[in-house]
Amino acid sequence: MFRTINQRFYTIAGVLVFLFCLNYVQLAYFINEESGIAAQGEDIIDIERNIRNLLSLFFRMRYWERAVFSQEFPDAERHFGQIMAEMKSQLSILRIRSPETFISRDLEEVTKVLVSYEQHFNQLNQLNTDRRLQLTRLESSYQSLAYSILDTGKLNFLKPLLIITQFQIGYVRAHQQTEYQALNVVINSLKNKFAQDKLLNERLESYMDGYRRILEEDFGIDQKFKTVAGHFNDTSAALTELLKSISGRAQELVNDEFLAAEAIRKRLKYSILISSALSVITLLFILMIVARKIISPIRSVVRVIMDINAGKSSSRFEYAGGQKDDIVQLGLIFNDMLDTLEQKNRQLIEYQVELEAKVQELAVRQQERETLIGELEAKNAELERFTYTVSHDLKNPLITIRGFLGFLQEDATAGDAQRMRSDIAHITAATEKMQWLLNDLLELSRIGRLMNPPEEIHFEEIVREAVEMVSGRLNAQKIQVKIAADRHRLHGDRQRLREVFENLLDNAIKYLYSQPAPEIIIGIRSVGGEVIYYVQDNGIGVAPQYQEKIFGLFEKLDPAVEGTGVGLAIVKRIVEIHGGRIWVESKGIGCGSTFCFTLPAKFGAEAKEHS
Repeated sequence: MFRTINQRFYTIAGVLVFLFCLNYVQLAYFINEESGIAAQGEDIIDIERNIRNLLSLFFRMRYWERAVFSQEFPDAERHFGQIMAEMKSQLSILRIRSPETFISRDLEEVTKVLVSYEQHFNQLNQLNTDRRLQLTRLESSYQSLAYSILDTGKLNFLKPLLIITQFQIGYVRAHQQTEYQALNVVINSLKNKFAQDKLLNERLESYMDGYRRILEEDFGIDQKFKTVAGHFNDTSAALTELLKSISGRAQELVNDEFLAAEAIRKRLKYSILISSALSVITLLFILMIVARKIISPIRSVVRVIMDINAGKSSSRFEYAGGQKDDIVQLGLIFNDMLDTLEQKNRQLIEYQVELEAKVQELAVRQQERETLIGELEAKNAELERFTYTVSHDLKNPLITIRGFLGFLQEDATAGDAQRMRSDIAHITAATEKMQWLLNDLLELSRIGRLMNPPEEIHFEEIVREAVEMVSGRLNAQKIQVKIAADRHRLHGDRQRLREVFENLLDNAIKYLYSQPAPEIIIGIRSVGGEVIYYVQDNGIGVAPQYQEKIFGLFEKLDPAVEGTGVGLAIVKRIVEIHGGRIWVESKGIGCGSTFCFTLPAKFGAEAKEHS
């Protein structure tokens, strides 16, 4: 054995081919394993993201659930229904996309608990409505009973009536069984006392029985509400824990997949090192027994192997012999294998970089999601402040109308026609004020939704149009208006920009009433390359603490001045829709005011997106 050069050569070649084929198979196997783990990891990451989305939807739904019961928002029930439908839809999609995954049974359980949650919510909502209606009936029955007792004219029944009132207040506040029993005892005692005094008639007895029956029904509804509420809270807690458990398990699986990928990379590294070491040892052993004729090419192969082991991946087999020599061909094949190995290694590195980029992208998306949640909370707070302001300012005319309706009823009963006309005049004035408020609110709501196509507008032309619209009031107060002669062009909605100048002029006119020589100046100035449009007056001025507040809804410096206080809010909204900003400059009371605003060079996509 190994007596001839051919035998030795083919033996060496066979051993080398076997070793390097083994390395190649191992490399292909590890690459295939890592690709499978990466694909599985992506599926698990997608499932985990969907589970977190479900958990976020559930927390939002719990928020609107509390809003429904507290009646903070009139459309809370609609929001709750929309989120419930969206959550069911996502559950259905997730179950279709992951029928054989680790969460398939858990998703079925979530669906069942969610259905139970919805049923309990509907029951609670209906019971809550029944409670409010029942309390209204109880209050009405109590008033009827109280009037009947007072009609008897017996002062000794006032104390029991006050006791009933106190117990009813405590019962309505807490719905405790003690207050309920105490009310029944007081009603029975009062009924017996009327019977002893022979004052119990059929009408009074029916009022007492009716009050007791309504009280009993209300207590029964409250007990049922508490029972269903207990089940509802248990269901909510179970659903929360189930979603958190699924999310936690998904996160653990994601971590396991990353650990598995890291383990495969370590195994690949050790396998390459071991295979390379075995190859070197085998070559050294064979070199001791082969003839010198093949030592030189084999040394060249050993040099390449040592270079690769030292990290010189560019090293290749070089030999001056003929290419028909089997050993030389072996070296060339070895070069091809090294090229393939280097290519696979580059692919592996690229895949690792891509995986790290995806992980970083997930972190960025999470940050964007948190930012969007913060913006949504800020918008909700702004909407709440807007709702409070509108309800507060619309309430005043309603209170006026209600009060004078009472006066009108009294004057009609007394037959005083003159006072009736005065009452009707006050009611008409309050109605007109409410109409102004509603019209201004409607105009404010239309801004941003009803916009005309943008166009190029001469500054002086649009200013003179606005001055013409308020010329009657300017002439009535003998106000001098100075307009800068500037051919600068504005770009935007012509009608809305005219409203800006018109409202600023109207605001200046209102607060020029105390000036002996009223004057308004409209012009343009440039600061740092930015064009600033301004409307200046010598009116009463604006104190520093009010220079931001005056742009709010229904805000007026002087309550005696006519108007609804929406004009400057409309101006600010139009300027912001066009992508600009607005502010007021004033040194204080008695120093006049200068309202300044900017507009972009083009009213384009950014302004519309802001709208």
